[in-house]
Amino acid sequence: MMFLEWIKENDALLAWSGVLGFLMFVVSIAAIPLIIAWMPEDYFVRISRKPFKRRPFRQVLRIFKNIFGLLLLLCGLILLLLPGQGILTIVIGISLIDFPGKHQLQLRLVRNPRIRQSIQWIRAKVHHKPLIIP
Repeated sequence: MMFLEWIKENDALLAWSGVLGFLMFVVSIAAIPLIIAWMPEDYFVRISRKPFKRRPFRQVLRIFKNIFGLLLLLCGLILLLLPGQGILTIVIGISLIDFPGKHQLQLRLVRNPRIRQSIQWIRAKVHHKPLIIP
């Protein structure tokens, strides 16, 4: 009985949650395959990473990239409960955020057979070479 009362009291919240879930679903369906297709095939085996150059414009871009990555990470976590590509969204979000140990975490995630298969399937659909995953 209390649950039904809560639903009646929070109908606007539930409506907005539904709209937000639908928007995240649509954006993930469109954006995730594009991001995976644009990744260089040697992304996970590059030994040297380009050092960060301290230029004001690049710093601003880096901040926005990290914010966008954090948003994707949060959306991916939400999409684990809603319909959508939650795990792939989390992987892409993590790839955009800068933090220590990022490369090892990415490798651990993409070595999962289901994630690897999904990524390679998307790249095959757009006629790109498969990612090299050590």
